[in-house]
Amino acid sequence: MRNIKIKIFCNFILSCFFLVIAFFVYDGNIKNCAYMTFLSHAVTGIVFLSGGLCLAVKKRDIPCFLYLDCAVLMASVVIACAIFAPDLCFRGVSKLPHIVSPTATFVHFLLLCDGRRIKRAQVFTAIVFPTAYYIFMVASAANGAPIYVQFDPSAMSASYLTFLGILANIGLTVVGVLLTYINRLLRFASEKRKAQKEQDVKV
Repeated sequence: MRNIKIKIFCNFILSCFFLVIAFFVYDGNIKNCAYMTFLSHAVTGIVFLSGGLCLAVKKRDIPCFLYLDCAVLMASVVIACAIFAPDLCFRGVSKLPHIVSPTATFVHFLLLCDGRRIKRAQVFTAIVFPTAYYIFMVASAANGAPIYVQFDPSAMSASYLTFLGILANIGLTVVGVLLTYINRLLRFASEKRKAQKEQDVKV
């Protein structure tokens, strides 16, 4: 029960954090809604809020793989920023959405979720949103409305764009697998310590 209360509290706090950042990125301009920073924070905020509400009302959490999806989604933000705009994304206030937010989703998933409930096939759901966004970003740029100035499709061939997308999916899948594996190791270690304490008490 104590762990459930902690997770409810963390879900609500983090959902507010993510949604507030999404609101500031929006800044009254509908065009800003196309940015990955806005979409990733809005989606993650909604997922965490839904999880908190389900736990508080129904005493049941949302599927664990959804939290993994959010962590990998945030990882895609960090990776993209590190490659295309490290000077802009990793300084000043920009550290909040590009470093603090991803770190928060990683810690939340590793410490408050049980990765053993995630099936192998569900790990691949983590690349659905990033893939859809990549296709949307390429299509927008091809139609003369690029979302990011760092991404210039006129200087990239179709084969290179396809290769880049496949490479990104492979990388994000690896991130999802690693997060799930580390999560399971932590769960097993925690249960082992708990069993050892119970055995020591009985002795």
